[in-house]
Amino acid sequence: MYLKLQLISTVRYSHFRNYAWHFATTVYFVVKSIYSIIKIPRLRPFER
Repeated sequence: MYLKLQLISTVRYSHFRNYAWHFATTVYFVVKSIYSIIKIPRLRPFER
């Protein structure tokens, strides 16, 4: 019973870790793209 519970918790932890890693990379790319979109219009007035 304990071994089974431990196995389930390990599987859930690894699944959660993979999900968290995927979520973190997705957020990073979204923030980077939004930052680049915001940054480009700000640079245009200085170029004029």
